[in-house]
Amino acid sequence: MATRPRQSAAVRRRAWSAHAERLALDGRAPQLSEAKRNYRLIDDRALKLQLAREIAQTRAPELTLGYRNLVGVVAGFKRKSNKLGKAALTREPCVIFIVRSKWRSKTTGGDQRLPSHVTAFADWQGRRRMVAVPTDVQLETGWIAATQGLSAVQVKVGSRQDFGTLACVVKVSQSQHYDYCGLSALHVLSPPWLTGNGLPCAGHAVQGLSAPGGGAVPWGTSILAGGMLPPSPDIGFDAQLANLTDWRSVRKQLGQQNVLSLSEPFVQTPARFDELVTADGGATFEILIPDNHPKAPGRPRLFAVFDSYIERGVPIAYQTGEGGERYVSHFELLKLAPLGGQTTRPGDSGSLVVLHTGSRYTIVGMHIAGGNGFSCVLPAWQLFSPFNYRDLPEGCEIFPM
Repeated sequence: MATRPRQSAAVRRRAWSAHAERLALDGRAPQLSEAKRNYRLIDDRALKLQLAREIAQTRAPELTLGYRNLVGVVAGFKRKSNKLGKAALTREPCVIFIVRSKWRSKTTGGDQRLPSHVTAFADWQGRRRMVAVPTDVQLETGWIAATQGLSAVQVKVGSRQDFGTLACVVKVSQSQHYDYCGLSALHVLSPPWLTGNGLPCAGHAVQGLSAPGGGAVPWGTSILAGGMLPPSPDIGFDAQLANLTDWRSVRKQLGQQNVLSLSEPFVQTPARFDELVTADGGATFEILIPDNHPKAPGRPRLFAVFDSYIERGVPIAYQTGEGGERYVSHFELLKLAPLGGQTTRPGDSGSLVVLHTGSRYTIVGMHIAGGNGFSCVLPAWQLFSPFNYRDLPEGCEIFPM
């Protein structure tokens, strides 16, 4: 009887390795089937959006490394083609894969095909279960955002004709001391072309425009309290404060007297935001674009719905002057989809984004940039966190007025 030649240790190890890899891959099917069933059992859409957000935050690096066509991973609502063949926004939470290109055939790609679901563990009805969160594939062209430049609107900085919008008046408190400041985007109060280093600058004159083509009224000056706009991969924070000479007058001109919700003046956590956008009927937000835009007088009000979260892996292009750009990453932004075919315009940066509750509203965030039919919003829980602002004394609190 012939005997088989004895295999070397290296050959045996390779055979064992190949077999172990097949077992690992074969084990995905039954696990995925059960995980899909578990996910369908969850009737809490806010929890589903939270799961998608946590997957995007924790697994984006490994997924992007594993798939050559993948450039970023975020969480949001799935888009499905409607009868006209256009991708319509749904209210189904999912993990979104941002890709360079889409394959025409479902059979191409091999092991580089992106998964239809990503698994995670969730606590539901007293049990910890493996669930399969659905995914969506979207082209990178729908995610390229820029600050859109600046144009004459409400706030004038320095002698050069660069303008933006003042979001609101805030109270900065420390112990028993109070200051009342104006809040806007950092790139409005300290334009990158002027600062060069992306840091907030103090002493820029802030003036309000009473009407298109009208005269400017002195409101105050910028101060060093703000974030910064460093090049990626460092994290930026596009907000800055300005001292106001007469904060009551400014708030009146902005039409923001006694309009904040008494029970919820602003959205304080991502979990609360998840609840708002996944509740029955959903949530429609208003971007409070200025009504004195000289290049777009008489614009209708601008409403938008939630699209997705923007993580640090999706940078925004900031103009630095002389045709240059600086890519800036933010820790967390909201991506909103304007309704009715409308869009934000250059000069809308700094516009407050709100949720109406009767005759009052809850602040959702501040518009800082736009892209192909979407608005990038700095969320309220980041906007009113004093830890995000340089040059503020320890122990300060920031509260909208």
